Amino acid sequence: MNYGEIKAAIVTRSHRTDLTARVPEYVMLAEAEYNRRTDSAYAITDGADAVENWISVNAPDLYIYGGLMQLAIETDDDAALQKYAQLFERAVGQAQYAEAREAGEMDLTMDCDVGLVTTSNILEGTP
Repeated sequence: MNYGEIKAAIVTRSHRTDLTARVPEYVMLAEAEYNRRTDSAYAITDGADAVENWISVNAPDLYIYGGLMQLAIETDDDAALQKYAQLFERAVGQAQYAEAREAGEMDLTMDCDVGLVTTSNILEGTP
């Protein structure tokens, strides 16, 4: 997705066309949060609507859910905040994992031979 599509997705999901002008700020805040957590320097919000970056192509939900989370904070919508904060956290984790995998870094939490574990092995008590 490009920056324009991300902004449109936030407006569509929020059903708040009265806040359309604020959506770029919400995307910027979501981007800043991810950049702080990962020591990254993504900057889709500095560009035109056609701009894309790694996040917008590989994890656009990070921008969308982060933007919706920021919108919920501004509008004091606790139910939406809870929902979008959880979705944003999941998107951050998935994006971090995808970046590490793409960079060839080993994810130690996933360092196991999953192929050897089968239902029959578990039932038989063998590894």
